[in-house]
Amino acid sequence: MKLTSKRITLRMHKNEDAYAFKEMLKDEIARKYTGGTVDKTIEEIIEYFKKLNTGFTSELNTIISNKNNFEFAIVNNIDSKYIGYCGIQYCDTLNGLELLYGLKREYWGQGLAFEAANTVIQYSFKHLSLDIIEAVVNPENIASEKILIKCGFRYDKNIECPNQGKVKKYKMDKEIWLTTTST
Repeated sequence: MKLTSKRITLRMHKNEDAYAFKEMLKDEIARKYTGGTVDKTIEEIIEYFKKLNTGFTSELNTIISNKNNFEFAIVNNIDSKYIGYCGIQYCDTLNGLELLYGLKREYWGQGLAFEAANTVIQYSFKHLSLDIIEAVVNPENIASEKILIKCGFRYDKNIECPNQGKVKKYKMDKEIWLTTTST
Protein backbone atom coordinates (compact mmCIF):
# COMPACT_ATOMS: atom_id res chain seq x y z
CA MET A 1 0.00 0.00 0.00
CA LYS A 2 1.17 3.51 -0.71
CA LEU A 3 -0.25 7.01 -0.59
CA THR A 4 1.05 9.75 -2.84
CA SER A 5 0.86 13.50 -2.48
CA LYS A 6 2.43 16.29 -4.49
CA ARG A 7 6.00 15.93 -3.18
CA ILE A 8 6.11 12.72 -1.17
CA THR A 9 5.03 9.10 -1.18
CA LEU A 10 4.05 7.22 1.96
CA ARG A 11 4.67 3.49 1.70
CA MET A 12 5.58 0.46 3.77
CA HIS A 13 9.08 0.46 5.21
CA LYS A 14 11.70 -1.47 3.23
CA ASN A 15 14.87 -3.06 4.57
CA GLU A 16 17.02 -0.50 2.75
CA ASP A 17 15.29 2.29 4.73
CA ALA A 18 16.97 0.99 7.89
CA TYR A 19 20.21 2.89 7.25
CA ALA A 20 18.52 6.26 6.84
CA PHE A 21 16.24 5.52 9.81
CA LYS A 22 19.28 4.70 11.97
CA GLU A 23 20.92 7.94 10.82
CA MET A 24 17.80 9.83 11.93
CA LEU A 25 17.82 8.05 15.32
CA LYS A 26 21.41 9.10 15.90
CA ASP A 27 20.64 12.78 15.25
CA GLU A 28 20.12 14.21 18.74
CA ILE A 29 18.38 17.33 17.45
CA ALA A 30 15.97 15.40 15.21
CA ARG A 31 15.25 12.97 18.05
CA LYS A 32 14.83 15.63 20.74
CA TYR A 33 11.02 15.55 20.72
CA THR A 34 10.37 12.06 19.39
CA GLY A 35 12.49 10.03 21.80
CA GLY A 36 13.67 6.58 20.87
CA THR A 37 16.94 4.81 21.33
CA VAL A 38 20.08 5.40 19.32
CA ASP A 39 21.75 2.04 19.82
CA LYS A 40 19.53 -0.11 17.60
CA THR A 41 21.33 -2.30 15.13
CA ILE A 42 20.31 -2.44 11.48
CA GLU A 43 18.94 -5.94 12.15
CA GLU A 44 16.80 -4.64 15.04
CA ILE A 45 15.48 -1.83 12.85
CA ILE A 46 14.59 -4.29 10.08
CA GLU A 47 12.69 -6.43 12.63
CA TYR A 48 10.91 -3.28 13.82
CA PHE A 49 9.95 -2.51 10.20
CA LYS A 50 8.54 -6.03 9.78
CA LYS A 51 6.35 -5.48 12.83
CA LEU A 52 5.24 -2.08 11.53
CA ASN A 53 4.37 -3.53 8.15
CA THR A 54 1.94 -5.99 9.75
CA GLY A 55 -0.26 -2.95 10.43
CA PHE A 56 -0.89 -2.68 6.71
CA THR A 57 -2.56 -6.08 6.64
CA SER A 58 -4.48 -5.68 9.89
CA GLU A 59 -7.99 -4.47 10.43
CA LEU A 60 -8.36 -1.35 12.58
CA ASN A 61 -9.66 -3.29 15.59
CA THR A 62 -6.56 -5.52 15.41
CA ILE A 63 -4.31 -2.47 15.34
CA ILE A 64 -6.01 -1.09 18.45
CA SER A 65 -6.30 -4.35 20.41
CA ASN A 66 -2.72 -5.40 19.63
CA LYS A 67 -1.46 -1.84 20.16
CA ASN A 68 0.28 -1.88 16.78
CA ASN A 69 1.52 1.08 14.80
CA PHE A 70 0.24 1.89 11.33
CA GLU A 71 3.34 3.73 10.19
CA PHE A 72 4.43 4.74 6.71
CA ALA A 73 7.93 5.46 5.44
CA ILE A 74 8.04 8.89 3.81
CA VAL A 75 10.03 9.11 0.59
CA ASN A 76 10.79 12.12 -1.55
CA ASN A 77 9.11 11.93 -4.98
CA ILE A 78 12.08 13.59 -6.68
CA ASP A 79 14.80 11.11 -5.73
CA SER A 80 12.90 8.36 -3.84
CA LYS A 81 15.07 8.89 -0.75
CA TYR A 82 13.75 7.95 2.69
CA ILE A 83 13.12 11.17 4.61
CA GLY A 84 11.12 10.04 7.65
CA TYR A 85 7.97 8.36 8.93
CA CYS A 86 4.35 9.22 9.59
CA GLY A 87 1.38 7.23 10.79
CA ILE A 88 -1.01 6.29 13.54
CA GLN A 89 -0.05 4.45 16.69
CA TYR A 90 -1.86 3.20 19.74
CA CYS A 91 -0.85 5.27 22.77
CA ASP A 92 -1.40 3.88 26.29
CA THR A 93 -1.27 7.36 27.84
CA LEU A 94 -4.07 8.56 25.56
CA ASN A 95 -5.84 5.19 25.57
CA GLY A 96 -6.41 5.73 21.87
CA LEU A 97 -4.83 6.41 18.51
CA GLU A 98 -2.25 9.10 18.02
CA LEU A 99 -0.72 10.75 14.98
CA LEU A 100 3.07 10.49 14.85
CA TYR A 101 5.68 11.80 12.45
CA GLY A 102 9.39 12.45 12.26
CA LEU A 103 11.63 13.71 9.49
CA LYS A 104 15.35 13.78 8.92
CA ARG A 105 16.56 17.23 9.86
CA GLU A 106 17.59 18.27 6.35
CA TYR A 107 13.90 18.05 5.34
CA TRP A 108 12.57 20.29 8.12
CA GLY A 109 10.94 23.61 7.28
CA GLN A 110 9.74 22.57 3.81
CA GLY A 111 6.14 21.69 4.66
CA LEU A 112 6.78 17.96 4.17
CA ALA A 113 5.72 16.95 7.70
CA PHE A 114 2.43 18.78 7.17
CA GLU A 115 1.99 17.11 3.78
CA ALA A 116 2.63 13.67 5.29
CA ALA A 117 0.45 14.25 8.36
CA ASN A 118 -2.41 15.61 6.28
CA THR A 119 -2.23 12.61 3.93
CA VAL A 120 -2.33 10.15 6.84
CA ILE A 121 -5.22 12.02 8.47
CA GLN A 122 -7.25 11.92 5.24
CA TYR A 123 -6.56 8.21 4.82
CA SER A 124 -7.38 7.47 8.48
CA PHE A 125 -10.73 9.24 8.44
CA LYS A 126 -11.77 7.96 5.01
CA HIS A 127 -10.53 4.37 5.11
CA LEU A 128 -9.89 3.35 8.72
CA SER A 129 -13.22 4.62 10.02
CA LEU A 130 -11.58 6.58 12.82
CA ASP A 131 -13.72 9.11 14.66
CA ILE A 132 -10.94 10.80 16.64
CA ILE A 133 -7.20 11.21 16.18
CA GLU A 134 -5.11 12.64 18.98
CA ALA A 135 -1.56 13.94 19.15
CA VAL A 136 0.79 15.12 21.86
CA VAL A 137 3.49 17.72 21.46
CA ASN A 138 6.23 19.01 23.72
CA PRO A 139 5.45 22.68 24.47
CA GLU A 140 8.93 23.62 23.25
CA ASN A 141 8.31 22.03 19.84
CA ILE A 142 6.63 25.01 18.25
CA ALA A 143 7.11 23.80 14.67
CA SER A 144 5.30 20.53 15.37
CA GLU A 145 2.51 22.35 17.19
CA LYS A 146 2.04 24.58 14.14
CA ILE A 147 1.77 21.47 11.93
CA LEU A 148 -0.98 20.04 14.15
CA ILE A 149 -2.92 23.30 14.12
CA LYS A 150 -2.56 23.65 10.33
CA CYS A 151 -3.87 20.08 9.95
CA GLY A 152 -6.97 21.05 11.96
CA PHE A 153 -6.15 19.70 15.42
CA ARG A 154 -7.57 21.59 18.40
CA TYR A 155 -5.82 21.98 21.73
CA ASP A 156 -7.46 19.78 24.37
CA LYS A 157 -5.38 19.97 27.57
CA ASN A 158 -1.96 19.44 29.13
CA ILE A 159 -1.15 15.91 30.24
CA GLU A 160 1.78 14.04 31.76
CA CYS A 161 3.52 11.71 29.32
CA PRO A 162 6.09 9.10 30.41
CA ASN A 163 9.67 10.11 29.55
CA GLN A 164 8.50 13.49 28.26
CA GLY A 165 6.88 15.24 31.21
CA LYS A 166 4.06 17.70 30.61
CA VAL A 167 2.91 17.80 26.98
CA LYS A 168 0.08 19.46 25.10
CA LYS A 169 -2.66 17.11 23.94
CA TYR A 170 -4.39 17.92 20.67
CA LYS A 171 -7.47 16.27 19.23
CA MET A 172 -9.20 16.07 15.87
CA ASP A 173 -12.77 14.91 15.50
CA LYS A 174 -13.83 13.39 12.18
CA GLU A 175 -17.06 15.43 12.08
CA ILE A 176 -15.14 18.69 12.49
CA TRP A 177 -12.58 17.55 9.93
CA LEU A 178 -15.37 16.83 7.42
CA THR A 179 -16.72 20.37 7.79
CA THR A 180 -13.31 22.01 7.39
CA THR A 181 -11.88 20.02 4.50
CA SER A 182 -12.80 20.21 0.85
CA THR A 183 -11.61 16.66 0.13
